[in-house]
Amino acid sequence: MKRKLPRFLLCLCAALTLLCVYACADSGPKPSVTVTLKGVGDRTWYATLLSSADSTGPYAVFEKYDKVPPEEAAQLEADPAWRAFYHYQDADGYYFLQFRVSGEGDGSVSWTYFPPQRFKLALYFPDSGEYVVSEPVERYAFHSAFAADLRKADGGVVPVVKSWNCGKELWGLLFRVLLTVLIELSIAVPFGYREKRRLRQILRINLATHTKL
Repeated sequence: MKRKLPRFLLCLCAALTLLCVYACADSGPKPSVTVTLKGVGDRTWYATLLSSADSTGPYAVFEKYDKVPPEEAAQLEADPAWRAFYHYQDADGYYFLQFRVSGEGDGSVSWTYFPPQRFKLALYFPDSGEYVVSEPVERYAFHSAFAADLRKADGGVVPVVKSWNCGKELWGLLFRVLLTVLIELSIAVPFGYREKRRLRQILRINLATHTKL
């Protein structure tokens, strides 16, 4: 019976391929950038990350889209956050990739899908028409965390500093490794990979791949 189980699973997997349908999915972990805002007070703000490159993933400058329906262009122009950053001219030529968020008071700006590698934090306050922009910042980890304190802004420039939670990231790494190992063992054991050296090999590979930057 034990010898027949791997064959049965193999045949089952082969049979399931006949039932495949077209699907789009992207569920794997993605790099992210989060900037925590402090000292904002009770002001309303719009925010974006200006990029040193003119595109990243599905995000790009508006001019890179060859054909934009007039109604879509009108909707974008009617968005005050989009309009504020689209018409902003950065002194260093950084690009607005159309990603924008808004909020009120202290909060955070999170770009969780293909964030730019090198960027500037840009804030716009609609009540006063004021722009506050940081110096260039670069992602330093898979999940890069920063903090910006508006109380330290000087001449429209706000400092953005690293704010990495070592403990949180370590526990997250351990959880991902454990989950992956359990899934792989649940597949490997029924196929006869029960030797200790094989199990240790699976563990070593997962540690190596999960800790690779």
